[in-house]
Formats: sequence, structure tokens, C-alpha cells
Amino acid sequence: VIQETLPYAAELVTPPHKQASQDDIAAAAAATGSRQSFTTSTTAATTGQPRPPYTLREGVGLRRLLKFHVQANVQLLLVQAASAMYAQHYQHMAAEAMVQLANSLQLAALHARRTNTDLQLRWRVAAQQAEDRVQEDRQIPDPPLLRQETDACHAYLSMLLHLTSSREAGSPRSAGGSLHWKGAAVAQEATRASQRLVELSYSVLERFGNGVTAGSSHADSSSTISNSQHAYANGVSPRQSSSNKASWPGGVVVIAAPQLEYAAFAPVVVSTLKALNGLDELTFKQQLSRFFPVLTQLMSAEYATADVQRALSQLFLTRVGPMLPAIDRLLL
Repeated sequence: VIQETLPYAAELVTPPHKQASQDDIAAAAAATGSRQSFTTSTTAATTGQPRPPYTLREGVGLRRLLKFHVQANVQLLLVQAASAMYAQHYQHMAAEAMVQLANSLQLAALHARRTNTDLQLRWRVAAQQAEDRVQEDRQIPDPPLLRQETDACHAYLSMLLHLTSSREAGSPRSAGGSLHWKGAAVAQEATRASQRLVELSYSVLERFGNGVTAGSSHADSSSTISNSQHAYANGVSPRQSSSNKASWPGGVVVIAAPQLEYAAFAPVVVSTLKALNGLDELTFKQQLSRFFPVLTQLMSAEYATADVQRALSQLFLTRVGPMLPAIDRLLL
């Protein structure tokens, strides 16, 4: 269900960011009633040529805009349902069901991340909404799927942390502990929880750390887009934002600071840093050479919140600091 309801912001821009879908072809043919138009649209879809333009205020464009909103909200509900399902029924779930659940949360997070990190797509969506004068209550925020990304990452991370910290019922290591249940070992092996946790942690920290590059790219690349750089940030609408503005044909596009986006993403980063701090000694040593450049990059992130800085400092003090003599050998 999560895969079938993934919202695609690329369907909103004109010309499209990707090839026209069959819905566009059918809508264009129905609107004109022309066999020639249908043929032209079909050719455009297969060759990647721009489809006939439409406005996001009415017709096909409005339907696609509303569809995006519905699918984005459905994604949030599905992520919340998946998280609640695991929390309430993990002791009775088959290993195969846990694998499917983990894959679903991973898919939701990855799709949202790809959308949110596609700056060209975000600029075009923001400009399209400004040009079409989309009503404020119908506007798509920027990044388009930020809440979906953060919620999916949180749910996925929570599930993996629970799995990696669980022990098989009756095992000596779990005696007197609260995280011991029958089938824990099978679930850990089937889901590859430890490997997934490492990959997710790196992905989240890389996403946050690359914000420095993404921010500068946002400013430098704007000259290739007509008139100026443009993006909304973290669901901030034009009336709510106090940031600079740039003109666009048919409207005004708000230029919001990248700090707003990464402030919303900061809680996920804090949880990820705490998860790294809780890794077993062997895994942490094996992964240190991979994570060390990303962790040092976070130090220079001006948009890092106080909570992120505290969690990062704690990680260096308790785990990285004692291993400093070995870091040079690991990085060679």
C-alpha cells in the first residue's frame, strides 16, 4: 500500500520533471476530444517531450495537486500505522512480516528523501505554484515531503533500535531485562537489523551533514533558473515567512533559509547519534572509518541545533575520544 500511494511531486511541474503519465495522456485526450492530440501526447510521453501545459488552479493540474496532498497524508497515516503495529504486536509477528514492515518504512523514507533532496524539482514546484497563483491553503510546502521523511525515519529507526536491543527469551544476557521475547533472535537475523541500523544512521547523518553543500548549491545554481532562486521551507507559506522574496512570472516565491528545513530534521539526527552511541564496541570500531568524515562534517554545520551539538559532543566524548590513537590507522 505504501508503494502504491507514493506521492510524486514531479507530476506537478510543467514541463514535467519526468515523462508524462498515462493519466496526463488520458486527461489531455478527454479535454480536447482529438485523436491527434492523444497521439501527440502519447509521443510526448514516450520521447520525454513536454506535455501540454496546464494550471494547478483547475482541471488536470488541480486534480494532480489534490492527489499529491491526499497521497502525502496517506503516507503519514501508513507510517504511523506501521509503527503502532510493530509496537503492539512485535512479539506475535512472523519474521517475514517484520521484513516487509521494515522494507515499507525504508521505502517511504527513501522516496521522501529523494524528493526533498532534488533541488531542481523543488524550485520548479515552488515556481509553478507561484506562477499559477495557487491558493495558500492548497500550496505544497517546501521541502514537499519533509514530515513524511522525518516520521518514516523515526519509525524505521525505532523499530531497528528495538530489534537490535532485544534478546531471545531465556538467554543469559537478557536475564532480568525488559527486552527479551521469544523469536527475537530469528527476527534480528531475518531483518538484518544491525546492518539496517548502520545504513540508516549513515544515511540520516549524511543527509543532515550535506546541508552545507546543499545550501550553497541552492544559492549558486539559482542563476540557471529564471529570475532567481526560490523555495519554500519546512511548510512555511508566503505569509508566514519573513525571509527574502524573489519575483516570478505571475507571483512571488518565498526564499526561505535552509536552517528551517534542518531544524525540523534535527530530532531525527539526535536520535541517530544516540543510536550510534549505543552500538556495540566491535560494530562501532568497524564503522568508525566510514562515519568519522560525516561526524566531523556535522561539527561545521552552522544550522545544527543545540540538541544536535550536545548529542555529537557526547558521542565524541564517550566513544570516539577513547579511540583517537587508533583513528589514524583506521583512516589510512
